Amino acid sequence: MSKTDQSGFEGHERRRFKRRKAETPARIVMARDTLVFCHTRDVSEGGACVRRPQRFQVTIGELLVLAGEGILGTGRSARVVHASGCLLHCAFVI
Repeated sequence: MSKTDQSGFEGHERRRFKRRKAETPARIVMARDTLVFCHTRDVSEGGACVRRPQRFQVTIGELLVLAGEGILGTGRSARVVHASGCLLHCAFVI
């Protein structure tokens, strides 16, 4: 698959993995007993974008665990790569 993909949501994109829309409930796990409930917006083999609660703040580079349906399962380690408005963009850590 080419790094240049024209089948993205809104035109021309450069991605390693194709995103899929996925509006499903999810959880951000910050510590053993700290869960933040959210919803996925889209997912790919390389990461996920989630809608977070407005008051929930994280920093770019912060590590967390995303859990939920499908590719997230019981938990995937992820690094925050971008945050804008209520959206949190995370890359899965291998």
